[in-house]
Amino acid sequence: MHRVSDAKRRTPGLVALIVAFACMIGSAAVGYFLLSPLVDQRELDARDGAGPAMADPFALPDAVFMLVGYTAFIFVFLWLWLRLWEGRKFVTLGLDPGSVGKGLRGVLFAMAAVTVWASILIATGAGTLEIAAAEVPLTALLAALALMPLAWAVQTGSEEIIFRGFLLQTVGQRHGLILGVVVSCVVFALAHAGNGIGNAYYFAGVFLLAIFLCLYAIAENSLWGVWGFHLAWNFSQSQVFGIRAIGDDVSPNRLFVTLDQTPRLMRLQATQSDISLAAIGLTLVLILIAFFALMRNTRPE
Repeated sequence: MHRVSDAKRRTPGLVALIVAFACMIGSAAVGYFLLSPLVDQRELDARDGAGPAMADPFALPDAVFMLVGYTAFIFVFLWLWLRLWEGRKFVTLGLDPGSVGKGLRGVLFAMAAVTVWASILIATGAGTLEIAAAEVPLTALLAALALMPLAWAVQTGSEEIIFRGFLLQTVGQRHGLILGVVVSCVVFALAHAGNGIGNAYYFAGVFLLAIFLCLYAIAENSLWGVWGFHLAWNFSQSQVFGIRAIGDDVSPNRLFVTLDQTPRLMRLQATQSDISLAAIGLTLVLILIAFFALMRNTRPE
């Protein structure tokens, strides 16, 4: 645990769950109200009926607006709760300025992991890879490579402060670390249920990823590393390798449809089951790495 003990009034476990869901739902509602006029509804409607994904330069601003707009207020709402109810600083979630360097290590770790993931799909023949950079003007591609990391930073950061920064630590401090991990992982998986992917392997992969991220955060006693990892994990999938699921069990929501058509360097297509099975195998290895790092960091001198 980080610095939950700094709180003047601690949040009960059940209340922490309510606060977490309120932050997520409230942020999505406020973001939709404020930013929906900036998203081109006609473009969204056209994408919903589109066939195979092709890069669309106009998808970039829509993706940025949705990623940032639906999640940015999570920072505001959680800050207000910590400040007004618990009486502690936002950095006590695990965001000490002196540990920012761990974020860069997390970014490099995730980029290597996604490269291994993509390589497994290609080497086994489960996925087909094609170059997608030439589908849009160079300026649109460069804009995507510059803007999407910032958008993913907001989106993944909002998840990290809720799931690993608030829920894991609050529930873990009150009811034990194991229950804290379980609650954080279950809520993380439930939060991804709206992605429109009805595949059991997908949810298993999401749950295992959540376990890894919890162990990673605990091992480093910081959120910077997992924030950097989560950011690069999503960005590498989306804009670098363009990992895209195809199959009858995939009916992505509008955000995913839009993300599929943002400019990217490559496009790697495979069935959702193959993508998820490769991710499960990789994530199990990541869990072992994080577990041994945790054991090493907590071993008595």
